[in-house]
Parts: sequence; C-alpha cells; structure tokens
Amino acid sequence: MEDRLIKVLLIEDNPGDIRFIQEVLGEADGARFELEHVDRLAAGLVRLAANDVGVVLLDLGLPDSQGFATFAKAYAQAPRVPIVVMSGFADEDLAIKTVQEGAQDYLVKGQINSDLLVRTIRSAIERKRAEETVRAQALIFENIHDSIVMTDLEGNIIRWNPAAERMFGYYKDEVFRKTLGTLTTKIIKGQLRDGRWTGEMGFTRKDGTEGICETIVIPLQDEYGTISAVFGVSHDITDRRQSEEALRKSEQQLRLVTDHVTDVVWSMDLEGKFTFVTPSAERLIGYTVEEMLSLNFSQIITPESHAMAIDLISKRLNVEEREPVIIEVEQVCKDGAKKWCEVTAVFSVEQNSRPTGIIGVTRDITERKLAERELQISYDKLRETLIVTVNTLASTVEMRDPYTAGHQRRVTILACAIAEEMGLTAGQFDGLRLAGLVHDIGKINVPVEILNKPGRISETEFNIIKTHPLAGYNVLKGIEFPWPVAQIVLQHHERLDGSGYPQGLKDGGIMLEAKILAVADVVEAMASHRPYRPALGIEVALHEITMNKGILYDPDVTDVCARLFTDEGFALGQEM
Repeated sequence: MEDRLIKVLLIEDNPGDIRFIQEVLGEADGARFELEHVDRLAAGLVRLAANDVGVVLLDLGLPDSQGFATFAKAYAQAPRVPIVVMSGFADEDLAIKTVQEGAQDYLVKGQINSDLLVRTIRSAIERKRAEETVRAQALIFENIHDSIVMTDLEGNIIRWNPAAERMFGYYKDEVFRKTLGTLTTKIIKGQLRDGRWTGEMGFTRKDGTEGICETIVIPLQDEYGTISAVFGVSHDITDRRQSEEALRKSEQQLRLVTDHVTDVVWSMDLEGKFTFVTPSAERLIGYTVEEMLSLNFSQIITPESHAMAIDLISKRLNVEEREPVIIEVEQVCKDGAKKWCEVTAVFSVEQNSRPTGIIGVTRDITERKLAERELQISYDKLRETLIVTVNTLASTVEMRDPYTAGHQRRVTILACAIAEEMGLTAGQFDGLRLAGLVHDIGKINVPVEILNKPGRISETEFNIIKTHPLAGYNVLKGIEFPWPVAQIVLQHHERLDGSGYPQGLKDGGIMLEAKILAVADVVEAMASHRPYRPALGIEVALHEITMNKGILYDPDVTDVCARLFTDEGFALGQEM
C-alpha cells in the first residue's frame, strides 16, 4: 500500500478546503497520492466514467448538487470506487444514511488532519476491496455448478447454494439449521482432526431418488487458526457413474458375445495388420489371437482374393459415401486348407471422416458354397432337360405347320438379341428364350387346314387361331419352370392399347418379356413367307412397329429392335 500511487479525485468547490486537502496529502508520510480536483458534480461524474480513480473525496454541498443526492449520483456512476464524504456539518443522520448506502466514511471538515485523512483513505480502499472480494465470492457461490454446503461444527447447515438446491431438491429455507446425515456428520467431525476429506458419497434427493457425488470437505479457519465452520463442495457424478456402469455391462456382454460367437470380429489398420480379433478366429482358420495380431490379412487369403479385396478397398477410399463392403474371399488356414468366407467390412473414421482402419466380420460359408455349387449343377441339369422338352414341343408344332417351320426359333433369336441389348437379368433372359421356342405351342389345337390355308382366312377361322396363346398357356402351366414361361406365352399377342388378345391387357399389365416377344413375333412374321401371302420384307416389318410405337408396341423394345437391324447388321435366320 505504501509504495503504490493512489489517485484521489477531490470534488470540492471551496478553494480553502482544496488547498487544505492538497497540503495534507502532500505532507503524508509513507503514502503517495496523485490529487485531481473538480468543482462541480457533473465534472466529477465525467471523470469517474474513465474508471481510473482510486478513491473519491466528495463534498456534499456543491454548486450543482446538494446533500445526500450528491452522494447518490456519484455512487451510481462508480459503485466500485470507494467514496469518502466530506461535510462542513456534523449531521449524524446524514452520516449514517450515506454510510449505509455505500459510502466508506463521513468526515467533518473542521476535524480533518493529515493522519485522519490518510488513514481514512487507506481504510476506504481496503474496505472496498474486501467488499468486492465478498461480492465476487457471493457471485461464485450463487452461480457455481457444484453444490456448496457450509455447516457449523455440529453439522447444522448454515449456507446452501442454488446448485445444492438443484442437486438435492431442497430449498435453502427447508434445510437451514438442520443437521446433515449421520455419515456426513462423522466425516465433518473426522476432518476436524485430519484437516481435509475427499471422496465419493451417496445421497438421497428430496424425491427419494439416490445419487452419487464427489465431495471435498474443508475446515474454515479464522486468522488465529480456530475452526469456525466447515464447508463441502460436491459434484454430482450420478449420470457419469450410471454411464460407466452401463458401459461396463455393455463391454462385458460384448466380450461374452465375441468370445463365443462363431463369426470372427476383427479390426485392422490401413496397412492390413490386425489390431483386434476375437478368439473364434482359431476355430475358423486355426490361428490364436496372439498369432493373428502378428499377421497381415494378405497372409491368410489367397492371392486372387487379396487382389480383389485391395481393388475394392481402393475404390471405396476414393468416395465420400463409404457403405459397408460385402465380399466373398478364399481364406488360407494355418494347416494350409482353404475355406470360403463372407467378409463384411466398413472403414473406421476420425471426426474429419478420414479413414484410420477397417472393422469387419468374417463368416464361414464353405458349406453354403458347396451347397450352391451342387444347386447350380442341379439347376443346369434341369435347365438342359427343360430345353430338350421345349425343343421337342416346338418341333411338334412345326411338324404340323411346315410353313412356319423355324418361325419360333427365329423369333427366339431376335427376342434374345433385344433382351441382351436391354440388359435383362439372366433369369429373365432364360425365361424369354424358352417362351420364345414354344410361344406357338397352342397351335396344336388349331386345325391344320386353317394353319396351311393358302388364301385369306375367315373371321371364324381367325377367332380359332386367336385361341392359341391360351391353349399354349394351358399346356405349359403344368410344367414347373423356374421362370414364368406360361405367362409370357399367354401374353405375347397383347398390345399396349388393350387391342390384343386373349385378355385385352394394357401397358402396365403386360410383362416386359411378353412385350419383347410380341415385337420379335411381328417382325419375323411380316418379313417371312406365309401360306396366304409372300414375304413382305424387313423394311415393311420395321415400318409397322415404328409407326405403332407406343400404341401397340413398347417404345424401348421397338427402338432396340430397329437399331439391331439398321445399325448392328442383325439378320433373321442367324444362329444364337
């Protein structure tokens, strides 16, 4: 205090009093003062706004302000600056009021000397600092997130902050002067001997729920070292403990699962070195967990599978959306045997979405692959049997109708070419191929003399011919094809506008395979010779489907068919 320069603002209009104060502060021993004076309250308020004044000496009788109002205005402008009131009158009531409202002291001018003024200034500054400290501590006490509880030496509560109200559910008025629980009281009395206690405590809230808190209990001592009270700071860790317990149980359950699951759960870095693997790896490929952690994944799969995996991983690294990868790889066991496995893997990423490794699950699918292979063999045999059966049926029709001999085969070749261009699935392609080979099987119900009639046929005869899709459907529906062959045959004379037969279906109700077969059937029939007319040629046939594109025939199918002939050199009669 003695070495620090104190800035004093004197608000006084009496020249004699100003000189007196200047002389007194100038002669003061052990203190350094920088005095500045103004003679109006308004000027003093402006000066206080600069916020660099250490103490104010304030006369209550100024030209622009009188009495208590003078102090009130100065205090409102700078509540944190100590103010010493000076008056020419010993007004006890005014002195009490100003001190109660925030003044640090009230001095009567005729009684001021050097020692009194210096002592008063120092005391004013120290008291103001103490007040600010208390105010700051009160703000902390009221606003801190941790519970603060102060008790006397018997454990009776004497202070209880808002955080304690939130934590325990009791308002301070409900607990004031009440005793804490037995355990807490023992801790308080024990720490009086040991000086401090830190630990975890259970507590019960007002609503009956229980919690856990971390608590520090500290004795409050006066300047002589005498303990006058005890305060405890508590932080509610109930949620944290519950989360930790839930995590512990989750980890325990996960460990139980990973230790006994048949699939292998693993993780590896981007270099392919395993960083985690479940014990099930030993059951799958013979390596222990310790052995797996020393291996690179390239060492436990075949070169072909390794190349495929690396290619897929590299592609996924270069895209933002990294969906899980599912691939089948051939793994090499410790004893050299090989097993087929399905691997599901996903990148582990940091917050910036940068991949740091790969997490995956490996499942043994060796038996499934064997079953699939056997199923494929059976499927291929069935397919060959069905093809032989269908070819036999096709030959039966063509034997009865020599003029249309080869028609079904040529229609099939064109339909398959269209299907391939349009990207139909393998199943759709196979179903269409078989349906094409027997699409006129229903003509076995049509008299030969109608089929081979050289002239125009009557309406009655045409109605008989129109029954052949349904007749063909009835022949084929009893055969268990793996594809909807019978339905394709039934619909191959349907048209988009509903003018076709036998059901009068429209666009949305006609299968794509039937739409393809319909276009191929029309093109081949018009371009080829018939008993009742000579061949019209491919140009006429293409004109027919083009003119009726979107009316009778599917637009996409029509465009592909026309492009096959005009751009790709397709010719009727070529082999499949």
